[in-house]
Amino acid sequence: MIYLLEFFRVQLSVSVLLGLVFVPKMVRVVKGRGDVFDTSGRIASIKGAALNMPTGPSSEGTVNLSHENEDLKEEIRKLYGQLQQMKTANMEAGNRHLGRSSSFCLAAPLRHS
Repeated sequence: MIYLLEFFRVQLSVSVLLGLVFVPKMVRVVKGRGDVFDTSGRIASIKGAALNMPTGPSSEGTVNLSHENEDLKEEIRKLYGQLQQMKTANMEAGNRHLGRSSSFCLAAPLRHS
């Protein structure tokens, strides 16, 4: 009997939590606003008031997006190179089958006696 009561308690708790998670989305879909996002630059608070976020150019001046984009790409290239170096170093350090120098292993294969 106690197992049956515990089952109903868990079932009710899970059902309520799933309802709290999914019912607001279903209401938005039924109203036809399920995939609409607010792109006005406002963030709605909990009480429903809206905070105006600046959407225009900042007071610091204009930003050259193409120059900033190139800088970001260069930074990503540097980080990728560092990641590859770390990956290779960790692979060589943790692999007992590789010799001390990978160029030596490629130039002269190991011979087993």
